[in-house]
Amino acid sequence: MRQRLFITISDARDVRQYSVHSTVGKLLMVALSGHAVLILAGLLGLGWIAWEIDALNLARQALAHEVRADADVKSRQRSQAESELNDIEKQIQRKREELGIINRVTKPVPSSSALESKKVGGNIAQTIKPYLPIGAPLKGGQVSSAFGMRFHPIWMKRAFHKGIDFDIAQHTPVKATADGVVDAVAKSEDGFGLMVSLRHAFNFKTVYAHLDKSSVAEGQIVRKGEVIATSGNTGLSTAPHLHYEVRYDDKPLNPHPFLHPEGDGIGKLIKQARSAPWESSTAFRAP
Repeated sequence: MRQRLFITISDARDVRQYSVHSTVGKLLMVALSGHAVLILAGLLGLGWIAWEIDALNLARQALAHEVRADADVKSRQRSQAESELNDIEKQIQRKREELGIINRVTKPVPSSSALESKKVGGNIAQTIKPYLPIGAPLKGGQVSSAFGMRFHPIWMKRAFHKGIDFDIAQHTPVKATADGVVDAVAKSEDGFGLMVSLRHAFNFKTVYAHLDKSSVAEGQIVRKGEVIATSGNTGLSTAPHLHYEVRYDDKPLNPHPFLHPEGDGIGKLIKQARSAPWESSTAFRAP
């Protein structure tokens, strides 16, 4: 009897049975097995593709993270470089300003013609104003002793007072009244105690005496408004105060007009400096 293969197909309404030769059945089984293999291979292929996609996504994320990290590093380096460049530019500008101060202070100016009246009117006066010792050397404080002859409170006799005294509490910040170079920082033997003197443009000089502490050194460049010391009670002093002088060609000038010049005050200051009489060396010994 020939071997036959029976195939039964049923649905909800009917059942059908087919009989095929065994060879045909084998061919059908092989075909079905081939389809199964193809399906399995497809599933495996899809799984491999999914795995590759995940790997690519991970690689993409890692690369993006690396790119961001590299960008952050470059951004920080750029910011640091810009900051360093900015600092260098500021240092260059500061050095230029200091060189300008040095040039103005050290430039030789003939005493007799340094401040001729025909050279200091109008715009010229306003041009040189920033370089003159104008303004008070400290905040607050009343003038307790004026410029000129006075009765010396320690020597108990009349003597020439070549500056003005500010009645001020000890340790009050003392500021430079103009750009300049520190001429001296010393403990004076003339009664000034600890003192600081500054050289300015146009042969001007300012002196700050009876100080408690100094915050500058000889040869240092200072700018207007910079704190150079704190007030004290050193030297021949009966109470904490600041002795302040303005000099032109080492001649003492009355500092009071320099505190708050108004209108044509610059011209008046120049006239005062130009016409200031020379004082004897004896007159300079009364702080």
